[in-house]
Amino acid sequence: MKSWLALKNKPVIILLSVFTTIALFLHLYKINMGCLNADEAAFGYNAYSILKTGRDEYGNLLPLRLKSFGDYKLPLLAYLTVPFVGLLGLNEFSTRTVPVIIGIITPLLFYFLAKEITGDRRTGLIAAFLGSVSPWVQIITRHAHEASLAYLFISLAVFCLLRYRKTTAKPYLLLYSACSLLALFSYHSSRLLIIFLSGYLVVEQFLISRSLKRLWWPIVFAVIPLVIFFFSETIQPNTRVNNLLFYKTSGFSIAIEQFRKEDNNQFLRNKFTQAMQVLSKQYLSYFSPEFLAFQGDQNKRFGYPGMSPITPIEYIFLFIGLYYVFKKQLPKRLLLTGILLIAPLTAALTWQENSLTRSYFLIVPIIIIVSYGVAQFWQDVKGQLWKTMALIVLILMFVIFSLLTWDFYFNHYYKRPEVGFAWQCGYKELTQYVKNDYAKYNQFYITEKNGQPYIFFLYYLQYPPAHYQAQARLSPPDVYGFGQVAKFDKFIFSLPSPYTKPKTVYVGYFDDFNADSQIDLTKIKKIAVNNTDIFWIYESDKEK
Repeated sequence: MKSWLALKNKPVIILLSVFTTIALFLHLYKINMGCLNADEAAFGYNAYSILKTGRDEYGNLLPLRLKSFGDYKLPLLAYLTVPFVGLLGLNEFSTRTVPVIIGIITPLLFYFLAKEITGDRRTGLIAAFLGSVSPWVQIITRHAHEASLAYLFISLAVFCLLRYRKTTAKPYLLLYSACSLLALFSYHSSRLLIIFLSGYLVVEQFLISRSLKRLWWPIVFAVIPLVIFFFSETIQPNTRVNNLLFYKTSGFSIAIEQFRKEDNNQFLRNKFTQAMQVLSKQYLSYFSPEFLAFQGDQNKRFGYPGMSPITPIEYIFLFIGLYYVFKKQLPKRLLLTGILLIAPLTAALTWQENSLTRSYFLIVPIIIIVSYGVAQFWQDVKGQLWKTMALIVLILMFVIFSLLTWDFYFNHYYKRPEVGFAWQCGYKELTQYVKNDYAKYNQFYITEKNGQPYIFFLYYLQYPPAHYQAQARLSPPDVYGFGQVAKFDKFIFSLPSPYTKPKTVYVGYFDDFNADSQIDLTKIKKIAVNNTDIFWIYESDKEK
């Protein structure tokens, strides 16, 4: 393969090694600064359960969906985590190892993919560097999140598709099909991109060959992963995905009703026109400077004002790159811009505001286009002093913006109280308290206000999966598609009133304990993270 042979070039090897080292540093530096959230704990514990019993937490044998909180997570991340849990034990590092590895090899992914799309080694090297320092790429891969898996396998699928186009070698078709299938079982946002790539593969081959006979193998390998995945969807329908669609919310219907009460014009005010407005607004917001260059994800678990997904300089070069893509008639321009336009569509279909995870693959075409823009711009201004100086100034500004973002992430972000709450901090410390005092009490009542507390107890106590499977009971899904586990073992995930039951521990937040709770507030114990009180603990009739 020519792409691999390119590594014989020593400067390329050295630069890619440097970029990979940067990515490695950005993952290992302060690796324990973030708390494990409920979704990460769910993947980790289900991997542990599969390792020990071959079944998920509910006792389902090698499931194609993880029931989890009733959101029926796609299972690939849990399965790939199993060997690391077996090797390293059940802990934060083993749970996050797979995404961390993906983040570390990101420079290599970007180099080969950008070089294959643009045919330009300089573009590949620039993309490798930008990928290595990208907050969007690297911050998400510091979490155990399925989006990183989808990003890996879609990138590989695109690479294999391009290699097949160049060589017509059937092994690339087989690899494309395998990567597509793995992407589909990684994360729900993969669907539209894989459908687009498969359609692109078939249509392009038809336009090249003009022969239906030669389309047989591309059609087979494009369709097989889609058939397998969507057949699995009929076996286990995903209610969580349906609940995320913006037009399924009560607010969507209420808005239409309000318009009709004011002026009963059903031609202009109906579900279609309202959906068109909402979808257009949400879709275009993913290309806005507010989202890409300044605000990022509104969910504090993955973003914060001041922690921009890309720098303003990259945002400028995105448009410069698009200009060169079409000016130079880049042969792969339709594929590249198609991916750019399709990537945020799944995220735009949900009721949630801008999401870095659901639009995660958007960073791939952005970085490739930006890199192509930088490479072509440098080629055009070479030898022109003032333009060269302007480019150097822009590069310095990029460095400053990048340093500001990473400084905020490593030194400020995780210390903010609202971030700790979004990350669901405090459960590790709480379960350590429970572990120490487990034998002293008959029951532990724990508030369910922040997410799914039961999964943290399973995870940090390393509760035997076979024992839990016999107790596992999930309530029907709420309006967001999540169920709750009411209790297991000594743990009850709700707070009764009053707090007077003997030999019982009550765990809540500060607003759960007040003057009306008829308890001595001076006896409250507190669990704090980053100097912020998280849990309040009241022990009723502690056994001496």
